Amino acid sequence: MPLDIIPVPEIGIFPLTLAQQGAWATHKLGSGDVVCKIAETFEIKGQVDVGFLRKALHRVADEIEPPRTVIVERDGRPCQLVHSRFTGSIGVIDFGDEADPVGCAMHWMMQELLTPLDLEHDALWLSVIFKAGPDRVFWYHRCHHIIGDGFAAALVAHRVAAIYSAFLDGQEPAPNGFGSLSRQIEDEHRYRGSGAIVSDREYWKRQLADLPAPVSLTRRRVPSWGGLLRSTAYLPAPCAARFQEAVRGLNVTVPQILTAVVAAYFHRESGANDLVVKMPVSGRMGREMRTVPGMVANAVPLRIRFTPQTTLLDLVAQVGRSMRAALRHQRYRYEDLRQDLGFISPSQQICALGINIEPFDYALQFGDCQTTVHNLCNGSVDDLVVFAYDRPDQRGIRIDFDASPALYSRQELETLQNRLLCFATELSVSTDVPIASVRYAEAVAPERERLAVTRPGPVETLPELIAFQAACRPDALAVMVQGDPARNLTYRALDLLGDRIARALVGRGLGAGDIVAVAEPCADTLPGFLLGILRAGAAYMLLDPDAAPEHHAKILYDAVPAAILSNRGVGPIPDLCGIPLVSLAGFDAGGGSSTALAPPQPDATAYILYACGGRSTRPRGYDVANWNVSNFLMSAVAGLKADASDVFLAITKTDDDRMPGISPMALFVPLVAGATLVLDSNCNQAGVAVSAGLIRDTRATYMLSGGSGEYGPVPGSRTVEEQFTTLHDFGRRRRQDMAGIDFNRSGWAPLDVVRGRPPSSPARAGSPITSMSLLNLPTETLRPRLSV
Repeated sequence: MPLDIIPVPEIGIFPLTLAQQGAWATHKLGSGDVVCKIAETFEIKGQVDVGFLRKALHRVADEIEPPRTVIVERDGRPCQLVHSRFTGSIGVIDFGDEADPVGCAMHWMMQELLTPLDLEHDALWLSVIFKAGPDRVFWYHRCHHIIGDGFAAALVAHRVAAIYSAFLDGQEPAPNGFGSLSRQIEDEHRYRGSGAIVSDREYWKRQLADLPAPVSLTRRRVPSWGGLLRSTAYLPAPCAARFQEAVRGLNVTVPQILTAVVAAYFHRESGANDLVVKMPVSGRMGREMRTVPGMVANAVPLRIRFTPQTTLLDLVAQVGRSMRAALRHQRYRYEDLRQDLGFISPSQQICALGINIEPFDYALQFGDCQTTVHNLCNGSVDDLVVFAYDRPDQRGIRIDFDASPALYSRQELETLQNRLLCFATELSVSTDVPIASVRYAEAVAPERERLAVTRPGPVETLPELIAFQAACRPDALAVMVQGDPARNLTYRALDLLGDRIARALVGRGLGAGDIVAVAEPCADTLPGFLLGILRAGAAYMLLDPDAAPEHHAKILYDAVPAAILSNRGVGPIPDLCGIPLVSLAGFDAGGGSSTALAPPQPDATAYILYACGGRSTRPRGYDVANWNVSNFLMSAVAGLKADASDVFLAITKTDDDRMPGISPMALFVPLVAGATLVLDSNCNQAGVAVSAGLIRDTRATYMLSGGSGEYGPVPGSRTVEEQFTTLHDFGRRRRQDMAGIDFNRSGWAPLDVVRGRPPSSPARAGSPITSMSLLNLPTETLRPRLSV
């Protein structure tokens, strides 16, 4: 496990490079299960001299700076302290007497991988030797990403093998030839002040013009929490042989053709014709920088375009050109690209999918022993990255699917990987036919069956999504009541309100399986009350305060809620159908349960929605599951591209503190995004000038009205007054009057002038909600089947 570093004289304190700053931010700001380590294990078969191997590892640890480096903070800024010599230990663990020595060694390695590190006090570089028998040894090599990358790991592995072999032959190892940390820092400073960075910036600006939305193969839209999820397979040998033959015939490289194959698969699975994928690069330019065993790696976006006629041969040529150009500009940091595009929130991404073809040469020679390299970890990923390894020491081309456990299940990941293998096999014999015509779906379950069996969706429920925001930004303003700051709620206060409501409900015997009706809560506390009901495991049902008493009676008799929460009651319904009426006033004050509350189940009912066709018609009730709620909200946030910097202005229906005449789901959209929800009931009839002033005062970026009119942006307008307009008698206006007005499924309309963005374009009709599938059935399948 992580080993303490004994303080020894230091040779200097150095600033972090930009690559290291990115790794430091990931380590500090990521969730607790984010893995920022890279690790491999080298399986060495033969008569291994463990003493010489330990000696070789100690020699390398003294030759390079990363094993002797810790990260400290000076004057509030992170920097790296390099000690004069390596004082850590190279452990040797003997599992040879165990029933499953390899399994024991692998279990130890994975446990160590998942153990968090303290950047100042734990060993950021670690090597351990495992004995798995008389002629089988595993060398475990791990480092934190802040001190090393994959390229550096390959340099170290080759040096260890060379030193070991020299010791075995009784010779002194040759000089190492490693580049130093100081030269690495000097090279970065020189680049940042040169004309090369200007040229690189202009190149990437052209490449990312009119950037398409990120493409993903998941249907979930939830925050990525870190963790590790991997599925490993090997490209079928005949398929790999055909690709190797194509490499020789086309005069291209293995990384180019494998990148093209994976990109073509992403295209077929997603339907994206303009595809941007993330491609890790070494970040090293020039012979000297290619000797630096530190953290230099970068990632660049690779933009690939498809037409219905594109073949694999066409795609390989296009990918080759793009990769060569990207490598010429690989020193321009990915973090700078995000900043150039104005991306601030972690949810704003250039791309979601990644392709990493490991080209490092691992033909290692430890004396005359046979060596096989096993990659264990490349760190947590945001979405999905496909890794491919073409190494002479293993059985063919290895394909790893690394994914975020929050976005993919293991079964989903294995299904996607199997589809890639089937697609690649078919593509290898169809290199000159359009990629769009390559058939590979027969190898998996039919689409109709797949959609019927699986229901991918968010794994977090609404209370958990709000709790996440409360943990990330506890003091940020969640709900602001215009004109009454005493009623404002921070995210911490909103989360605590929901918790108190939940405990009060549980203390009254209400919980999972119960329905709680809610009538006329105050607009600012409505989200807290609904959160509390959901957190208690119950489902809520809103009662319209303007509905007729007989409508309420029908609903209550049908749903039979366990309680009704109300400020004023629900009208003259005799005995409220026997349902207890509880006042909302002071409902959350004390008397609650002190037991821990289990999170609500994704498949449990979140709320009941009733529709009624008339006085004589029985109301129809619809139950909506928690995962449906989260799915809708995350889809709305993604569609609006909303984040914590946004302000959502909601005009409530009346000025008497009743619940707003807008959907509670719409109220939760800004809260799931971590934004601020502003409630106002005074400007509904105040006119354009007052409303425009309110937008300026609150710096609102989105608006929603629950009054008699609907509010939205007018494309092409230049001022707030021109953009903010009341659309009277909305339902009566003709279709052409609505052209270009962007009302999305969440009801929120972006105020583009305030946001400083071009006017919004309308959403396409029929666009699906995230995690929902649209199955286009042939006409004949819709015809009724007649029995005779």
